[in-house]
Amino acid sequence: MTINKVDIVYTWVDGTDPIWQEKKEYHLNSKQEYLQCQNSQISDDRYIEHCELKYSLRSICKFASWVNHIYIVTDNQTPHWLKKTDKITIIDHKDIIPEEFLPTFNSSVIESFLHKIPNLADNFIYFNDDMMIGRVTKISDFFKNEKPRVFTSSIFPSRKKVKDKPTYNMLSIKNSRDKVKKIIKANLNYGLRHGIRPINKSHFSESACLFNHVLQSNFNEKFRLTPFSLLYLYTFYEIAKNRSAITYQKHLKKPLLFDLFSTFIYINNNNIEYFSSNFEQLSPLVFCINETNTPLEKLPLFSNGLLSEKSEFEL
Repeated sequence: MTINKVDIVYTWVDGTDPIWQEKKEYHLNSKQEYLQCQNSQISDDRYIEHCELKYSLRSICKFASWVNHIYIVTDNQTPHWLKKTDKITIIDHKDIIPEEFLPTFNSSVIESFLHKIPNLADNFIYFNDDMMIGRVTKISDFFKNEKPRVFTSSIFPSRKKVKDKPTYNMLSIKNSRDKVKKIIKANLNYGLRHGIRPINKSHFSESACLFNHVLQSNFNEKFRLTPFSLLYLYTFYEIAKNRSAITYQKHLKKPLLFDLFSTFIYINNNNIEYFSSNFEQLSPLVFCINETNTPLEKLPLFSNGLLSEKSEFEL
């Protein structure tokens, strides 16, 4: 049976919203432990708004016309530029997350309830709002032989030591890998690429139940304090059960003569100008714009390039 219905799920927040900012500050100061989080977890930079979602949706319209429906998961917010359309549904946190865990500013908590979205297709792709598609795609770029692709940063399993000052994500990956290994003895030592995540909803729900005892104690954390992630637990469990298609994704830094691997580019202040000016030559499958304070509308790609035209979703 060929997969022909795939939805997209975004998590999004407008960090410039004064009501949301006031709520965040109140809860941030409610526990001393939150103030001890890594700055990258709680600083305003993490929630800065450059209208990435608008440009990401443009990339969907231009390069992924096969997408069935789009869900935007958010906290009582709607993008001011978003046009009302039957193609997009806004999902409020309270629609999928139990009330006792709200409000939450913890992306790991929010991700743990994505499978609760009403009417969500059994196969979907999870995007952060700063992730975009960079070339014409088909469903098989994300699902191979009915299996969701797991985009890895290594061709073969290779266990690397955790750095002296590991990030939240590094520890979440390590913790998830170790927990799955206790259940299933398998070689799970792949590095995971930071990017979009093709997901099977039924299997994601299965992992939520299987690892509920691990997840439940962390759902009350308003901010990312304890490194945990259902997303990573699900990913390693699917690898162990041979229910995913492992796909190496090369981090592209310059144009290649041959596209041997699905390519990925992580954009920051150091390479954003080069990337924008050489976008068509680089032709990444996926790119992520993070850790930059450059207004996107001033870059060639978004001002007069391939992603400069309004999508059908914009006012």
